[in-house]
Amino acid sequence: MRAQRQGFTLVETIISFGLLLLATAMMVALFIPSMSLFRRQTGKSDSYRGCLMLMEKFRIGLMNAQMETVTVHNSGDAVSWQLFEEDPPFSGTSGDALMSK
Repeated sequence: MRAQRQGFTLVETIISFGLLLLATAMMVALFIPSMSLFRRQTGKSDSYRGCLMLMEKFRIGLMNAQMETVTVHNSGDAVSWQLFEEDPPFSGTSGDALMSK
């Protein structure tokens, strides 16, 4: 009867390294495209965020626009204006309607 030896055989070691290499290759094959997709989506997200902020500023500016009368002298040297309404109808920061007096 032969005594049990401690350790791994060469075949077992080669198979385990092959499986480890296969698992690593599969992870890399998933990781590289996901990083590329992440970079593309980040660029789109940044441009969308800038556009959204610009649209929000534009919306609040339009909501706070007031009727006014503008008078220009015939020579073009003098300009005068008068607000139609004293208080803006909407908040300049949140865009919410302001309560009337």
